[in-house]
Amino acid sequence: MKLNIIFVLFIYLVIYFIDFSNAQNYQALIPEQYNCLLNFINNGMGGDVSQFTTIPNQVGINFCANSQFECSNNGDVLKVSFINKGYQTEQYLALGAWVGWSSCLPLLTHVSLSNFKIDRDGLNSPNLTSLDLISCTNIFPLPQINNLTNLYIYNNQTSYGSNSLEIELNSLTNIKSFTLNDIFRNVTYTNHVSVGTSSNLQSINSFVYGIPPLNNLKNLSSVTFTNIRNMDKSSFLNFFTYENVETLSLSFVGDQVYFPSQLSSLPTTSKLSSFYFQGKYQLDNLVDFSNLLSLLSISIDCNLGNTTFPFSSLPKNNTHIYIRYINSISPDLPPISIFSGIPSVTLSPNNIKSSLPTKTSLYPTSLNLEKNQIFGTIDRSWCNTILNINLNTGIESIPTCFTCHFGDPQVKSNFDGIPLLNVPLACTTMVPNLYVSPNGTTLILYGDDLGFNGAYLVTYPSMNWDMEPVIGSTQYRVNLPEPVFPLKTISIYFIYPNLNFTLSVLPIPPQIHSVSVSSDKYSYVIRGEYFTYNTSELQIFIGSTPCSPSISSFNLITCTLFSIILLEDPLSIQLPSDSENNGGGISISFEPLSLQIGSLYSLVYIYNYGNQVNNNTCSYTNEKNEVTFGCEGGKYCNIYSSTCISNSLCINNCSNIGICNSNGTCACPIGTSGHDCSVISTTCSSDCSSSLGQGNCNAITGKCVCDSKYTGNNCDLAAIYSSSNVPSTIDGGLVILYGWFGLNATTDSKVIIGSSECNIIRINSSSIECNIVGGTGYKSIDITIKQIHWFGKDAYHYQPTIKTCSASCGHGSCINGQCNCLAGYTGYDCMAKDTSATTTTTSSTTTTTTTTTPTTPPNSNTNINETTGSTNVNNEQTNYKISIESIAEIDINNNVVFEYPLQGNWSLNTSLSNIYLFSQNIKNPITNKNDSIIKLTIEEVKMDKDFTFAGIDFTVLKGSIKVSVEILNYTFSSSLNTLQLRMESSVTNNIDSNYINTCNGDDSTIISSDSEQESNYLNNIKMENNAKILYGRFLGKAISDGRPTTITNSLISTLNNTILVGINLPHCTQHCIIDPDFSVLVSSDFKSADSCLSTSGSKNKWKIPVAVVVSVVGASCLVVVGVFIYKKNRVNLKIHAQKLRRF
Repeated sequence: MKLNIIFVLFIYLVIYFIDFSNAQNYQALIPEQYNCLLNFINNGMGGDVSQFTTIPNQVGINFCANSQFECSNNGDVLKVSFINKGYQTEQYLALGAWVGWSSCLPLLTHVSLSNFKIDRDGLNSPNLTSLDLISCTNIFPLPQINNLTNLYIYNNQTSYGSNSLEIELNSLTNIKSFTLNDIFRNVTYTNHVSVGTSSNLQSINSFVYGIPPLNNLKNLSSVTFTNIRNMDKSSFLNFFTYENVETLSLSFVGDQVYFPSQLSSLPTTSKLSSFYFQGKYQLDNLVDFSNLLSLLSISIDCNLGNTTFPFSSLPKNNTHIYIRYINSISPDLPPISIFSGIPSVTLSPNNIKSSLPTKTSLYPTSLNLEKNQIFGTIDRSWCNTILNINLNTGIESIPTCFTCHFGDPQVKSNFDGIPLLNVPLACTTMVPNLYVSPNGTTLILYGDDLGFNGAYLVTYPSMNWDMEPVIGSTQYRVNLPEPVFPLKTISIYFIYPNLNFTLSVLPIPPQIHSVSVSSDKYSYVIRGEYFTYNTSELQIFIGSTPCSPSISSFNLITCTLFSIILLEDPLSIQLPSDSENNGGGISISFEPLSLQIGSLYSLVYIYNYGNQVNNNTCSYTNEKNEVTFGCEGGKYCNIYSSTCISNSLCINNCSNIGICNSNGTCACPIGTSGHDCSVISTTCSSDCSSSLGQGNCNAITGKCVCDSKYTGNNCDLAAIYSSSNVPSTIDGGLVILYGWFGLNATTDSKVIIGSSECNIIRINSSSIECNIVGGTGYKSIDITIKQIHWFGKDAYHYQPTIKTCSASCGHGSCINGQCNCLAGYTGYDCMAKDTSATTTTTSSTTTTTTTTTPTTPPNSNTNINETTGSTNVNNEQTNYKISIESIAEIDINNNVVFEYPLQGNWSLNTSLSNIYLFSQNIKNPITNKNDSIIKLTIEEVKMDKDFTFAGIDFTVLKGSIKVSVEILNYTFSSSLNTLQLRMESSVTNNIDSNYINTCNGDDSTIISSDSEQESNYLNNIKMENNAKILYGRFLGKAISDGRPTTITNSLISTLNNTILVGINLPHCTQHCIIDPDFSVLVSSDFKSADSCLSTSGSKNKWKIPVAVVVSVVGASCLVVVGVFIYKKNRVNLKIHAQKLRRF
């Protein structure tokens, strides 16, 4: 019984505490506001009263405990959600309701309405700041909204009775944020906002059919548009009005669209800082975003089918790049050089199948390639990068800058998912150096393989290094409250990989305590203090012979001689009788050992004899009565005898700052020169604009070394150039020049084309728009911006309004600049007979149709030389050879600055059934590195292929040979210079041929021509031998940095049976593409070996199934060799002929 009573009391207490808790959670409303809400609910605006939570132990509704309402602590209603539950098929929310809740709910600011018919006048209800309209009707057209701050509209299928919806932006100028979610209609926006209108609109998020114009909405900073169907592509021109937008997000869920290249024409003052693109895109040309100077973030999510990186150039202003290709097929790795100036790049997860090229600049400082198909060896040039190549199973080797720090979990995680590699057990490659500022409060640790986290540096005395290195694996910084002086050294312990180092704080010259000589006098062990870990800073001489260091630390150096240079006049010293020798008065020859670390140096004399140890140091007492290591000025220590000796062989004793070699010459410290080291190199007169990343000071020469885009004594002037242009017609008009014109180019700059000024309309860092008067032919371009001139010889070509044919179009007519051949004829000039054509003969009585069956033409064989990369076409005894000979850098005076031979230097990487992959590196004299890579691909075309180049269409038929040449990472020595690709065509007689035809003669003829009579340039060549003809066509257009432009082609030489053509490329920093083509035909005068024995030789002109089609990519070159069956509208231009001698 007692237990039952206790149980009942327990249940009672539980119920009491539950009720008490509910009572505590109850928020009482102000009575007037409670009655107001209850009235709205009873009128059907919020649903059935019974669905709401009631007040504990009372009759009534606990509104504040329901998700549809939000209350303040004082009992005021702040937010309500009214839902038409369907008790009425369509409930009309009249103006009176809006006014009603405004009066009885004075602090109500946010209302959400679902499934109501709206009285639009209520949208300007007083006090209301935020309004959500979900599946409501009668909303549009929107009135001018005055009081709201935020408006959100969701339209369902019945919200609006039309498939299209038009919204006037002028109605939204008084609100700050507008969102429209409507996937059922084609939403368009009109803009009648007048100039000077005060607009509060800051954010818009909407589904759209077209890109709306945003003129005069100066405060609109955040724009998000989504399109799911039938994007109006013409509306992309409205992007020109987006210069005030800071955040732009574009999502295209449906069809493939063009990438919004119009953004590249925004002015440099554009505020765009964040750009997001999602969807499938296509490109006409690569996009140049370099003028968007405020852009800090680019994110691209690409759907199936996108494999092309869309940009040719990007802004160098801490922009962060994120690009993801979803389900794409082997997208290419973009050129790393395009990320110059960009700290963070993420290309993950993608399907990139590529090796990682050599990195040529500091940027990017962070590169995420996780979950790709990167393969091969990671070069040490990536050591300054936070590199994530996790889950790339093809990686073969990782540099020690990473493997030394695999103890760091973050570093190791970036290389997880890679098969077991040959990682060294011990780290022997770390090279720390220390810089101390003059005031002793800033220390910079720099060198090789130093890791990526300052938290793992333990210093004695204690110092808190910055967590993030200034340069990954290379440089750290610490700022101290007090100077580090008078300490002479500090000790640094790297937790990973568990190594200690001692570094000098003061610039103390190296102190040599002992030198051990090997028995063969080729190896030396030097012990002492204040040495360096950096062997590249060391210069060691034994006498006049350099000693190559192999190990170097704070107190130990080992070095080796590779040859011995005998001293002409060794230093001989008479040893005293009490010295350690075989008797007093012996004369011994000593040799100087000099040790220089940067500008710090030491010299001692040693007894250079096999198995000898020199370990007797010198000291003296200075003016402060302190015992000091070494000798007084002008004297050097003989560490065999512990005596200080003078060396007066050198002029002025090398000014007491250099090392006097035994041959009487001075080894001067860095920064000094002259016979006696008295010439001191001055420092640069300025900072070389180093803070802007435009240049650095050469401490030895005292001159600024500028980035390739800058020039001038302070690297403060843009090294301008034009890489491409869009010319006007011969009538004159708008001209657009593309290139690099500096960040501060203004309209007071000057452009001269030929002898006429092109009046500038608009100019930014990457383009100039100007108006030019009429003219004809090729003209040079002269640009002047802020005292800097750029000159492009014949870089401009007036476009004729009517295209003419320079060829005679013998059996055809000229249409739009091309010969349109009559039936039965083909070729550039309609002079080749189509031997398979049907001919018709008409008489007065009958019409007869006959088909001519030609005699079988001689066959051709095509051979690809795996060593030279050339293509040979053999027909009977005639052999044509087409090859790319070299690439030359040409200066403004048409002189060759550098020339790089290409033929014979290829390495065959891969040979598949129909594809040959070659490569070679050329050493760039500017960077002094093998960083210019040439790739050659030769492919036998199995199926007919159509090509479009600079607006010109052509077809390469099956059986053709396509040769691609790609040039990467070329650095010009001057912004005025250009490239010239040199191609050679030659013809020879093969006397070893199994089938010799002597019926056609073996004279060789070369014809070159151009479409303009006054031009010195060629468009076509023709070589003929043995009635076999090689045609070559060179287009006067190129694609430079993603844009079509004018180029010229020069006939460099014609020697005997060889013609050398120079294809003149513009100054293109990313890539150039040109597209000449070649074909081999049989002359109409061709006679077979049999037919020439009879009197009825055939005059039919046969097409041999061999042709060459060439395209060159200047950071990339493409060459096509193969069957080219010319269509009726092909052009061959023949003006000038030159007869060559017989072979």
